[in-house]
Amino acid sequence: MSRYGTVEWLMNAYLKHSSFLERVAEFSRPDYKRVLDRVCDVF
Repeated sequence: MSRYGTVEWLMNAYLKHSSFLERVAEFSRPDYKRVLDRVCDVF
């Protein structure tokens, strides 16, 4: 579980949000997750 207000928390919230689920094709979601995980590793 990520702390509230962190970049990691924001990315996890986005990945669960309906806008992500509606606009990103299912086969592209693992790529988004991988890239966002790398962004979180930087911060």
